[in-house]
Amino acid sequence: MPPKSEKTINNKYKLIQFMDTPKMSTYLLALIIGEFDFLQTNTNNGTLIKIFTPQNQSNNGSFSLQCAKRCLELFENWFDIN
Repeated sequence: MPPKSEKTINNKYKLIQFMDTPKMSTYLLALIIGEFDFLQTNTNNGTLIKIFTPQNQSNNGSFSLQCAKRCLELFENWFDIN
């Protein structure tokens, strides 16, 4: 979810509070720690899709991103759920 607020603590740490997450299946969660690049797109219905890659290798994620977009659009249309 997008950040709701950000606050710097002791000029060393940053506290980020995120907006509430809607109920969803656990397999739709990604926990990313480290330095990564990403590619993103939206389905025709506006659902955000991101593909994370090691740094400087985002060009290797283009095919996966397009496949994910086509599959998600198919299921959004089939089940009539965004």
